[in-house]
Parts: sequence; C-alpha cells; structure tokens
Amino acid sequence: MAAEGPQIGALKGRPSTKANRQLLAVAADYVPVRTAYHQVTWPRNVPAVVIASAKTPLDNSPLDAQRWRDAQATFAAGAPNRTLVAAAGSSHDIPIDRPDVVIHAIEGMIAKLG
Repeated sequence: MAAEGPQIGALKGRPSTKANRQLLAVAADYVPVRTAYHQVTWPRNVPAVVIASAKTPLDNSPLDAQRWRDAQATFAAGAPNRTLVAAAGSSHDIPIDRPDVVIHAIEGMIAKLG
C-alpha cells in the first residue's frame, strides 16, 4: 500500500470519474481485506478449476507475473480435485477473451460431479 500511496493521493485530487472512484474505494479497504483473505483457505473438499490467463495483469514486473502464475499452480496442486487450465491467447479478462475455455471448464466440472 505504501508503494501505491502517491498514485492514490494523486487520484484524490483529480475530478471524480467512475474509474477513479472505483480505485479509491478498493484502496480504502485494501490492506484489511488482503490481510483477511490470506488468513482463509479454500476447503480441500470443494473442487476448483483454475483458469490461468496467457497474459497477467502484471506486465511491468516479470517477477510478479511469475509469482502470479506460481500461485495459481500451487493452489491447483493443493488438492486432487483441483485442475489448472491455461487459456491460451487470453488477457486477464478470460471470460471476454476465451468464453469457450470457461464454458468447457464448467461443463467438465458438471460432468465430473454429476
């Protein structure tokens, strides 16, 4: 949050737009929400399909982009009922870029669970 402080401060001085209101709202609770999020775990008995985008939202940091990918792979490997699927050619907006991958994942989960 400290690294983003100057950007958030600059947004506060700009005319209000939908985009900067959203960013300011997210920033206001980011630290406590992030802290709470990292204290919970996905139940091992709940299946999951992790759909990984080809492009991460972290273009400016190859290290963070790799950490993003590693976190997805680690989560998917955390239980036998989780699957990692790559959405080739997609940005972070997988449902927009590759709805076929999302639909196939949902159909596969339904078929598997009955």
